[in-house]
Amino acid sequence: MSQRVNDRFWRNAVKMQVGNIELLRPRAADLLLHVIVHGLRTNVVAPLRWAADAAMVLQHDGDAIDWADLDQFAASIKLRARLYFGLTLLNEAFMTDTPIKTDQAVGTWIEQFELYAHRVLSRTDMY
Repeated sequence: MSQRVNDRFWRNAVKMQVGNIELLRPRAADLLLHVIVHGLRTNVVAPLRWAADAAMVLQHDGDAIDWADLDQFAASIKLRARLYFGLTLLNEAFMTDTPIKTDQAVGTWIEQFELYAHRVLSRTDMY
């Protein structure tokens, strides 16, 4: 994780209580991005548990997500295409509804290249 991403996650962390211990956790938008990006990374057996985790984030904290900020941040760290790909899968498989219109969003050549790179790196027939 880059220092910029790490700094953002800690700066925006929210408090939570586990028993008698107070902890910090990523806010909903950062957690959703983390779950999607790591869930979609190349793996011989593509686990789907990331989708269930992301759906739970949306179900429990979806109202707290600043979608414009999430979109802008994902674009700034060159993960917008992967975010959109993950949100598209969530929208189709789990009937989630997010304000980011993923069907129209991957328009620039850079985002198309990011999506192409993700698809190539996700191929399982290369192993």
